[in-house]
Amino acid sequence: MNDELAGLLATYRRDEGIRAAMLVGHDGFPVASAAEPGIDPTAVAAQVADMLGVCHRLALELGQQETRYITFELTSLNVVVAPFEGDLLLVLVGEPEAIRLSYSLRDGA
Repeated sequence: MNDELAGLLATYRRDEGIRAAMLVGHDGFPVASAAEPGIDPTAVAAQVADMLGVCHRLALELGQQETRYITFELTSLNVVVAPFEGDLLLVLVGEPEAIRLSYSLRDGA
């Protein structure tokens, strides 16, 4: 992993609630990662690639061209998958206090 990518991921990991920060290729292989013990970046990257496939098929079913961002709200962790640079994706795994997911609906009035 080059120093620039390592520095970027270290920046995300400075927040104690961020358990993992990874750059993942669309092929499901981690390019760079900074994760706490117990989180396997290779396994997470492979799962992200599978989810991208599912989300891509859903996008097509709904008449959309692509999936841009994916968020998961798990039991005690949240996950964000976002485009980074070129074919890379930024994957952040963190506690809900560190990664807040917000949803809102317009008032029907």
